[in-house]
Amino acid sequence: MKKLITILLVLISLSLFAEIFTAQNFENGASDTWNYTANPAGATRMVWWGRTDQPMGGANAQNGSWYWGSWDLDNNESTLSFDAVPLPIGYIYTLSFHYYTNGLNPETDYSRYCVTYDNGSNWDNWTTLNPDTDSWTLVTIAIPAYASHIRLRTSAQYDGFSKYAHWDNFEITRSETEPTAPIVYNTSVLQRSDGSGLVDIYYDLFDANGDNSTIGLLLSSDGGVNFNEIVTPANLSGDIGDNIINGVGRHIVWDAGLESIDYNDSQYKVRITAEDNTYPPVVTPAFNLSGGTYQSAQTVTITCATPGAEIYYTTDGSEPTESSQFYQAPIYITQTVTLKAKAFKEFWAPSETITEIYTINIPVPDNFVYVEGGTFNNGTSNVTLSSFYIDKYELTQAEYQAVMGSIPSSFPSVINGPVETVTWYNAIEYCNRRSMNEGLTPCYSYSTDGTNPDNWSPGWNTSEDNHTNVSCSWTENGYRLLTEAEWEFAARGGNQSNGYIYSGSNNIDEVAWYIDNSSGVTHPVGTKTANELGLFDMSGNVWERNWDIYGFYPSGAQTNPTGATSGPVRVIRGGFWDGDISYCFVSNRAAGGPAGYNSHGGFRICRNAPNYGIVDTPTLSPTGGTYDFGTTVEMSCSTLEAEIYYTTDGSDPNRTSNLYNTPISITSTTTIKAKAFKYYLSPSETVTETYTILSPNFVFVEGGTFQMGSNREGNELPIHTVTLTSFYIAMYELTQAEYEAVMGSNPAHDFGVGANYPVYYASWFDAIEYCNRRSIYEGLTPCYSYGTDGTNPDNWTIGWNTNYLNHTNVSCSWTANGYRLPTEAEWEFAARGGNQSNNYLYSGSNSIGDIAWYRANAYDVGSTHPDYGTHQVGTKTSNELDIFDMSGNVWEWCWDIYGTYSSGAQTNPTGAINGSDRVQHGGSWTSSSARCIVSNRYFNYAIGSNYSLGFRIVRNAN
Repeated sequence: MKKLITILLVLISLSLFAEIFTAQNFENGASDTWNYTANPAGATRMVWWGRTDQPMGGANAQNGSWYWGSWDLDNNESTLSFDAVPLPIGYIYTLSFHYYTNGLNPETDYSRYCVTYDNGSNWDNWTTLNPDTDSWTLVTIAIPAYASHIRLRTSAQYDGFSKYAHWDNFEITRSETEPTAPIVYNTSVLQRSDGSGLVDIYYDLFDANGDNSTIGLLLSSDGGVNFNEIVTPANLSGDIGDNIINGVGRHIVWDAGLESIDYNDSQYKVRITAEDNTYPPVVTPAFNLSGGTYQSAQTVTITCATPGAEIYYTTDGSEPTESSQFYQAPIYITQTVTLKAKAFKEFWAPSETITEIYTINIPVPDNFVYVEGGTFNNGTSNVTLSSFYIDKYELTQAEYQAVMGSIPSSFPSVINGPVETVTWYNAIEYCNRRSMNEGLTPCYSYSTDGTNPDNWSPGWNTSEDNHTNVSCSWTENGYRLLTEAEWEFAARGGNQSNGYIYSGSNNIDEVAWYIDNSSGVTHPVGTKTANELGLFDMSGNVWERNWDIYGFYPSGAQTNPTGATSGPVRVIRGGFWDGDISYCFVSNRAAGGPAGYNSHGGFRICRNAPNYGIVDTPTLSPTGGTYDFGTTVEMSCSTLEAEIYYTTDGSDPNRTSNLYNTPISITSTTTIKAKAFKYYLSPSETVTETYTILSPNFVFVEGGTFQMGSNREGNELPIHTVTLTSFYIAMYELTQAEYEAVMGSNPAHDFGVGANYPVYYASWFDAIEYCNRRSIYEGLTPCYSYGTDGTNPDNWTIGWNTNYLNHTNVSCSWTANGYRLPTEAEWEFAARGGNQSNNYLYSGSNSIGDIAWYRANAYDVGSTHPDYGTHQVGTKTSNELDIFDMSGNVWEWCWDIYGTYSSGAQTNPTGAINGSDRVQHGGSWTSSSARCIVSNRYFNYAIGSNYSLGFRIVRNAN
């Protein structure tokens, strides 16, 4: 019985702008694109039905010079039949034309038109026009939204010299529909009466934009009051779910019986829902100011072109949602920030996210070097540091004088020499005064006196004990001394370290002024070789004061350590002009009183690197998992211009690891770790993915059709057409290591023994057993069964593999995903190079020596020759599919029972159905060149084994 369906319709909103789709103005011009057929075809002298540019009955053309006129039709119906016009979906169409009538008698005459919305031939919907307009009159017809075609015919019939019916300016215009919801109509529900419990639901579906729809089904058990019953998706089939296309007669089958629902109960009703993401995305917001580096605070406004949209934003790098900060007023940016904004509107898809990074930073001087954060070992523990800027030179006397007003140095005559004879307190004061001079925020405060040294208590810098009253604000952008960890990291070369003993070299004379080469004085900064980061004099010239209170290194890993919390002295590093070579080691530590000074000691300054954010974690595609035959991994990072470094040895990536620039082919089980880097940003998190490859070194052979056999030998006839589906084949003949890993022993001996040599002395039965045991071991479904004993060789009848006649008891499941021998056709197709075949005589070449170990180069050389016997797999050139040794080395078992070829075309043949032998292919190290030809066939008992017979395995490509 039919049930009532509840349908929700959404009104269609039209665009304001229309275009002419097709038109006929009878001007015989390029714009007259709507073809028509006139009946009668033309005018006569006494009766007129045709184009004219003359006034008839007081009418001139409504548009242009020509129109279709009629006069004195002798009571014969005359028609204009316009061609059927297809109406592409996604538009709203309007038909219009002008007509002119004069003197028609409504009792006996007519002028009329007929419009149909199909591609048929019937005219049965006529509309009669006003018989006497005496002026041009416009007719406008809205074409239904669901119409796929339109046909138009006009006609007139009358008699008399003073009667006229004219036509002009036929046009179909169209305008794009704005996004509209789909419409479900003509719905019905009928439960079958055969007791199956199946319910047939029919409906028609229309979407004005041509979008596919997502169709859902809601169920009510209370007569339509609440549609809250759950219909099990597995019990629904037909036109339901995603990507349902427009059309009539859509059909859903619901197995209500499986849900114990009797739909004939009058309380049940269904509702069909249709969704096509009707509304487009909101327009992406716009910032009035592009991201970049600015030397002062900035004001950013955000706008969105979609009326009524609301903008939400974040400043912490997270994705904006409707729970984020709501934009209401301009945003005042005073420090480096990542600003993200997104716009939302009810029922509309959210906009894309716009992201800009605003760096508020007074530029560091040109002589400062960026040190990217990283991790190093200080001899006791691992230390991790954030990025910072460091002066490439020790502070000079001129720089000190420019800020402090004096030169305290013992060597004032050294032009551009480092400042020395300064205390730790002097260095602290210099940093704050220079910061204030350049508009930066000072880092240091003295007690409660603030950051301006002019306000610090008298005598603050005279007592050794006062140094603990100085505190540092580590987030400010002013100048400061380096921490001891920062100093050592920079001296070692940061992330670019080459592990030198001194800063930049293992040869101290290249990089340092010290007691053996200084001649008893300091030297101009930068006159020795720089280290890996471009920093000078970090070994020698003058000691460099650090921030840290001197103390023992903690034993655990540290991040941005700042030294001991108490103690009488501060750290100095780097050695000096009159010091021993040992002081210049990058690891050497020393200390000095904060109020003490001499000609040995100066300092170097640094600044924090602005926090530009963290590089986004890279994405690996595909993700890690278990793959049958290998995969290709691509890496990407959403941070623009970030570089991805990766490792495959389990170590954490850094900038000295492998740089990713091309997809990585994974052919064996591998763990990839990847990390993204970009200067001025903190490195990303490390992403780790493990790819487990069940069957490494397999080659995909795409299915195809080839000519099997040859005219060369009788058992290779007749040549016949074979079509194969795709499969995977081992790149190499099965090795002795692979065989022993599964079977527990290695049957090969005397003629080439080793892990990568092909297994030989293996019978066909041995190959069958190997395939099943390996399949079971790797969790695959074995292909082979013996008699009724199943697939596990442990359960096969004793002696199954000792009598060659037993080979017919082995059956193969061709749809199982385990390992098996290739069929003879698969073997030959792969040996020929599959669809990439160059039609070589041997597998991969017409020159056998390039691709095969055979009689001439492996047997005739004599048993004492190094090349006598089998050879390690893959040592000759591969064929077109990158498969090795399909000619020579060892014969390879195939599945097929040996028999005569059929002459007819075949698809996935599996050989003869009876016979005493199984097929082998490819020749061996003892074979003549003729036996190594890809079409050559040979055979042996299933129990046969010898020093030249092995096998290769395949798997289905599902």
